[in-house]
Amino acid sequence: MTAPRRKPSSPPLVASVTRAIAEIAKREPALKKSWQAELALTLAREIVANRDDDSLSARVSASKELREVMASLRAAAPAAKQPDRLDELTAAREKRKASA
Repeated sequence: MTAPRRKPSSPPLVASVTRAIAEIAKREPALKKSWQAELALTLAREIVANRDDDSLSARVSASKELREVMASLRAAAPAAKQPDRLDELTAAREKRKASA
C-alpha cells in the first residue's frame, strides 16, 4: 500500500516571503501584484534553487537584494493603525451623542 501523494510544499524561504507579502497586502492590496513583490518572490526562488553554477557570493548578493526589496515593500505600505485610548474615548463619546 502506497502513501497518498502530497503536493510538494514551497521551500521555507519562499513560503516566508509569500506570507510577508500577504501581510503587507492586507494594508495595501495593490502591493501584492507590484514589481517589488514579484522581484522578492523571484529572488527567494533563486536563492533556494540548487544549481551547480551558482556561487556563494551570488546567493549572498541575492539575499541582500531580497532584504532591501522587502524593506521597500514594508515602507510602501501604510502603517497599521493601532487604536489608542483617545480613539476609544472619542468612539464612546460619539456613541453617547448618537443615543442622546
